[in-house]
Amino acid sequence: MRIERGRYRLTDITSRAAGIRGEDYLTYRPFLLRVLGRLARDGYAVPPGDGLDLVHDFFVEAWPEVVTRYDPNKAQFPTFLHLSFASFARPRIVKLARWRTNLVDPSAFLRRHEQWEYVEAQQERSFDLYLVSAAVESMEYQDRIILDFYIKDAGSEREIADRLGITRYRLRSKLADIFGNVAAKLGDLDAFPEPDSAIVVALWRDHRTAKETASYLKLTIPEVQAVRTRMFRLLAETVKGTGDMGHMDSTRTGEKKSLSRSDVKTLLHDAAGEPSEAREQAMERIRLHADAVLDHLEGLDDDTVLSEADADAFARIYSALSGEEDAKVLREVELPYVTAYESQEVSIGEAFRQSLVPGLSPKLRDLSSYFLGLKVADPETRDRLQASPTVRHGGPAARELAVYGLTPAALVAAAHAIASLARRECDRLRLEPGSAIRLGEGGSGRPMVDLDEAVGQVSLVAELDAEAARRTTRWLVEAAGFVPLLFDDFVAQPIGDEVSLRLTDEIEDDFFVRWRSLPLAGGSRATSDLSEV
Repeated sequence: MRIERGRYRLTDITSRAAGIRGEDYLTYRPFLLRVLGRLARDGYAVPPGDGLDLVHDFFVEAWPEVVTRYDPNKAQFPTFLHLSFASFARPRIVKLARWRTNLVDPSAFLRRHEQWEYVEAQQERSFDLYLVSAAVESMEYQDRIILDFYIKDAGSEREIADRLGITRYRLRSKLADIFGNVAAKLGDLDAFPEPDSAIVVALWRDHRTAKETASYLKLTIPEVQAVRTRMFRLLAETVKGTGDMGHMDSTRTGEKKSLSRSDVKTLLHDAAGEPSEAREQAMERIRLHADAVLDHLEGLDDDTVLSEADADAFARIYSALSGEEDAKVLREVELPYVTAYESQEVSIGEAFRQSLVPGLSPKLRDLSSYFLGLKVADPETRDRLQASPTVRHGGPAARELAVYGLTPAALVAAAHAIASLARRECDRLRLEPGSAIRLGEGGSGRPMVDLDEAVGQVSLVAELDAEAARRTTRWLVEAAGFVPLLFDDFVAQPIGDEVSLRLTDEIEDDFFVRWRSLPLAGGSRATSDLSEV
């Protein structure tokens, strides 16, 4: 069973039983900051505060497994650590970018609520307030507690996560689920006005940005933003006065810093600004005072917002914080990482050609026909994909995928997205290893991951358009009838048009084994085709 642990301080992470030592964190933190800089340049940019959260979460959630799984005969430890952290961080960075567009910082909630009270009279909002209250009252108790913390003056996100004993990433994940549930409930209420309910569903359940929602519903962006603001106000009004959650004292103690909190925030904002002499000076000061900046970013009261910075600025900030002074040195140490990554892609391609495809039904092996009708990739994209290691080593079937902008690596990402969604639902239901959850159409009454949700997750993580994500999800679900270990730490078994996913506590890293076709009990397989997702 996965155990959620809170954001930790240095004294909290020295645990022999957990395999985590404070000196490991101090030793490898600069290295992982450099990895975040590399990810930023690759398009996975995340503000330094969130990036440091990812480093913390990695040590809490993944470090013991990294240490125990490392095999010195296969790779040097820095290579293995780089790949492990990058795989851990990428999907979280994608989600964080989505959540930042749809969640309001809790420290701003009280101030906004005080302003909203002057905007609209109680009489004009009473009916909608009643509907929102009904949706909130139907929440599970724990979700209501989290919402109370979030909306009331309970401190920053980091303080709230620390008080609840979870990571900030987990807090945001829970908030996304909570707002999604509220949106779904409001969307089911015929009495709730349009287009408000459609906007709320698009923003909070489907996790669309304001721009995407406006395009999807054929509205203007200001109209969408106005409804989002109004809904936050109604939620704030709903939980106002329902109990005192208390305000956290975020005063920090310890040795005197060389830079004040305001100095650090100014430096970070200057470093994330437009290219200028001031930006270069800020970068140099961050390098000189890296410890003070990191101390500020690790504080529970950090509320620095740098969402508008460009990827190169983030990459350079991480380089300055890591103490990396020589770009040549960075390039030299990155070379084995790139080589190892390419080696992993070669392995995926070879396993796709030799293990996965041969064990499938003729229909699933005929990828050109299966994906026929999808938008064909433009020549430049197709040439780039054809040159990638997974396609070059993936055989004719991989080349068929590349025509539609897909690769064996994209199938890995999509399968991981579905497994992550199923794992999250298992955590929500507190299911133990050995328990099963179904993947299929909703409404069966059993523990279920809805196919439409799976499609949305695949689209988000694998960066596919809606139809490509739908077709890829359907292909994976059908393929799971032949390849039980397709979805990470789940064992799949087809049941009619659905798939049962049994939770385990381990993941098979060898794709030749993971993608091996195994007969089901009794030697039979499910060969029926799923209906359209």
